[in-house]
Amino acid sequence: MGARRFLRPENLLLLALFAAELAESFGGTIVYAALPRLMREFGDPVTVGWLVTGHSLIATSAALMAGRIGAMFGVRRSMLAFLACAMAGSSICAFSNGFPMLMAGRSLQGVGAAVFPLSISLLRVHWPVQRIPVGLGLITSAASIGAASGLVLGGIILDNFDWHWMFGASALLLCCAWLAVRLLVHGGERQEVVPRIDLIDGFLPVPAICAILLAVSSARQSGWGDPLVLGLLAGGGFALVFWGWRSLRLSHPFLDLRLLARRNVAIPNLITVLVALGTMQITLVFSSYVQSPSWTMVGLGLSATVAGLAKLPSNFLSFFAGPFSGWLTQRAGNRTALLSGTVLVTVSWLAATVLPDNIYLVVALICGVSFGTTILFAAIPNAMVAAVPVNSTGDVIGAMIVLRGLFMGAGAQIVTILFASHAVSQSGVMLPSAQSFRSVMLWIASLSGFAAVLAFAMPRKIRAATDGQCLSVDKNMNSN
Repeated sequence: MGARRFLRPENLLLLALFAAELAESFGGTIVYAALPRLMREFGDPVTVGWLVTGHSLIATSAALMAGRIGAMFGVRRSMLAFLACAMAGSSICAFSNGFPMLMAGRSLQGVGAAVFPLSISLLRVHWPVQRIPVGLGLITSAASIGAASGLVLGGIILDNFDWHWMFGASALLLCCAWLAVRLLVHGGERQEVVPRIDLIDGFLPVPAICAILLAVSSARQSGWGDPLVLGLLAGGGFALVFWGWRSLRLSHPFLDLRLLARRNVAIPNLITVLVALGTMQITLVFSSYVQSPSWTMVGLGLSATVAGLAKLPSNFLSFFAGPFSGWLTQRAGNRTALLSGTVLVTVSWLAATVLPDNIYLVVALICGVSFGTTILFAAIPNAMVAAVPVNSTGDVIGAMIVLRGLFMGAGAQIVTILFASHAVSQSGVMLPSAQSFRSVMLWIASLSGFAAVLAFAMPRKIRAATDGQCLSVDKNMNSN
């Protein structure tokens, strides 16, 4: 009986989507383990940095367009195509014989970012409404597991084999995910009636967002006052404004911006911005803290290997945080899930301001931050997908991913500036001081606290929307 229940079509669907998100996340993060070796091999950190930037640019564009492409060509068919492109990208990296070929493959890998919005679209169509929050939480946990596995397995492969094998492992995982989706996912075909899409409206946001992301990335080396950075920001911003103005005048826009203005979509997106600016900088902050040498009078002075191991317990706990967030949404509503995540993150960052000198306390704080953040990663899309029509699910999730990518890069810049504001130096080396770390942690705690305040503005529960409506069950508040 237990085996028969597990083999139900909806459970097999979730298994395939879990595998797809895990494989995509693994392929996206595995390169971070190889960056030091790639810098030595190619001899230029800035050049190697493009492996991260290029992937980010393509990933953001793919996530934004995934929902509409799924509606036009079928969600299942589109997911198979995106997974195949990501697999091809990993294979190109595995057989690359120079940086241009590696760069091309790494950029193609970024197409896999479309998997997450398409997965949620399939889940919403084929899963019972009352079980969607937990299912979405499990898919969110798959992303955390994939990212952790990419860093750990990537390190193991690097210690024993050539770095090309890392991308071979990614291609193998993506191949398995493609087969799982091909065999276990049914339905999600092309809609019967798809309005004609304005091609300019569909493609204009892509170069605009790429320009802004490129400006944020370039500012790390050249500073925000560089003419190229300012030009990219101005050009990208103008293109986005023009696109928004033009899109609002169309009867069938590529992305319905009016959906993003609804309270139950706008507030989760604002929380996404605050999370990206703040608590998503967890690896940057705690990795720096753990490795900070003793002469700075702060940190633990441990190795990079230990810093990576300190993150493992939190990655393990994150597997349970996603389903817990979904369960909390089912039982107590979207507002409670959002509040739980933001409050836990805020308290954890405030506790970190004591600057613990014990690795076990640091691991406990990292676990608190990661658990709360993963709750939010599941609660935010859960709140949004329940508030929009089914055929718009991929659109709002893609827009959320774009916002997260944009402001995560900006958040890293802010953290870097705060680190440098009270730096200490020795033998020409400048590193963050105790005051720098406290400033960063207070800044992130403040952002998280503001996110908790925003969560109060959400209705407790949101009725699942149909294609023609979007209503809250909170009788005292009008969601629209």
